[in-house]
Amino acid sequence: MKKSSGFTLIEVLVSVVILSTGIVFVLQAFQTATVALSEMRDTIWASNIAQSEIDKLRLTGAVGDDLGNGYWSGRYSTYYSDFVWERNIRDANLVAGIENPVDVRRVVLTVRRDGSKREFTYETYIRVVEHPDAEGGE
Repeated sequence: MKKSSGFTLIEVLVSVVILSTGIVFVLQAFQTATVALSEMRDTIWASNIAQSEIDKLRLTGAVGDDLGNGYWSGRYSTYYSDFVWERNIRDANLVAGIENPVDVRRVVLTVRRDGSKREFTYETYIRVVEHPDAEGGE
């Protein structure tokens, strides 16, 4: 009886199947992680753009300038993609008292990456203070 020092064809095939299965699982994990990172990047950019737009509106309201009512849209260009924002401003119809109405606006801001169907919607309320130069102001 002669001793063999190599592997049989069956052993080689089994090891190739096991290794290839492992490689497939690792590649799927990388693909899943890449998609998750892309979505998280879009979420962070959308959130920053929304916060920037809301801060602009809050500053406008804080100095007494009228925010207006209606629909506006705009675009932000970043180094990897463009984002589109849409905002809708309406009176919130809040009244503090009969003699002292408060001007509060309801702002709905939607941000999405250009070409993407995923939208991020933010809603807030902004108080517009009376401008000191307005009639009746001091």
